[in-house]
Amino acid sequence: MSLLLVVAGRWGYHRDELYYVVGGQHPAWGYVDHPPLTPALARWSNAIFPKSLTGFRLLPALVSSALLIVAAATAIELGGSHRAAAVATLAALACPMLLAGGHRFQTVPFDQLFGALAILVWLHLLGGGNSLWWLVLGLLVGAGLENKWTMLLVVGAIGVGTLASADLRGDLASPWLWLGVVLAIGLWAPNLRWQIRHRWPTLNFIRDNSSAFRHDEGWAAFLWQQLGVLGVPLLVFAAAGIVWAWREPEWRPATLGVVTIILVLAVVGAKPYYHGAFLPFVFATGALALDGWVES
Repeated sequence: MSLLLVVAGRWGYHRDELYYVVGGQHPAWGYVDHPPLTPALARWSNAIFPKSLTGFRLLPALVSSALLIVAAATAIELGGSHRAAAVATLAALACPMLLAGGHRFQTVPFDQLFGALAILVWLHLLGGGNSLWWLVLGLLVGAGLENKWTMLLVVGAIGVGTLASADLRGDLASPWLWLGVVLAIGLWAPNLRWQIRHRWPTLNFIRDNSSAFRHDEGWAAFLWQQLGVLGVPLLVFAAAGIVWAWREPEWRPATLGVVTIILVLAVVGAKPYYHGAFLPFVFATGALALDGWVES
């Protein structure tokens, strides 16, 4: 966080940041291409730190730093040692995608944090946690959907993994799971109501924007751009982690869910950072793979 704040004021506002600032000056339950949370946070941040770009970017820097803690906590949840948690933290710290997200006030860092926390809670459930945690998961999903609809990618991974898990399939009959679903939809409802009143502008934006991006970039660009947002060392590290997690029966459903969504993103030629919420999990699995190799 300190490094992000040191350089936070060296460049001017990014055009997206100005967009959210203006959006925050016109409060609404929705906007054409995003829900209301980020503009509201931009409005509050500007009020607390008027005319200070460094102060304005404090919140995304804090969020980016929190992702390091989530990566470490994910490694612990997977059964890793404190050494594995430290390695997962270092991997997240070295990730260009997560660093870039913490430098600008956009929907991206908040989306990554909500998604990573949701996956962490779901892993706790997958490991035998109390079913009450479905309520916490619903809270995180609902809050995340009020920030950015890419939270649905995390929901998709959780859905695939839950159906693939013999233990969690039993929770489909649990009232706590469905209360979590109701909580998530209830939190998302104000934005959905705005969408209905305005004839679903965000769906139209996603369709048009995604079509243009696929035409200009495509699946090959998605794969190639991973070199930029991750880098070769972290790609190898992540691949080793995926292999490790697939070999662990307890975590295979989670791996299936995450890999399925990443493959879908690659096939449709999505933007290269859309899988950012999965990175703490992937880095945690890589840390456990490396820790196991060191032990052996």
